[in-house]
Amino acid sequence: MDQMVALRVFRTVEQGSFTGAARLLKLSPAAASKNIGALEGHLNVRLLSLTEAGGRYFEQIARILDDLDEADRSLGPLQRQPSGLLRVSAPMTFTLTRLSAALSRPVARPSA
Repeated sequence: MDQMVALRVFRTVEQGSFTGAARLLKLSPAAASKNIGALEGHLNVRLLSLTEAGGRYFEQIARILDDLDEADRSLGPLQRQPSGLLRVSAPMTFTLTRLSAALSRPVARPSA
């Protein structure tokens, strides 16, 4: 069982249906159901029969997955612009004939 997939299915199913969860997560309804079954087996708890345990687990998982999604989104701006030191290793002939002109021009640095 891929626990992250199972957790995302659980969170999505709790808010709708297996079919909707499957469509949203690009899974078949059978795969969504199988993930929930595997997660219930792993936890030895019924999650979708409106149990107190299922409700508590859903609340905790929803917060964790929201935090994970936010962490993923926070990296977006950092991935759009290259940054850091660039080291180039090339044969001397190529460096003299092709790279020297490009490297002698000033490189624009983004303002901080």
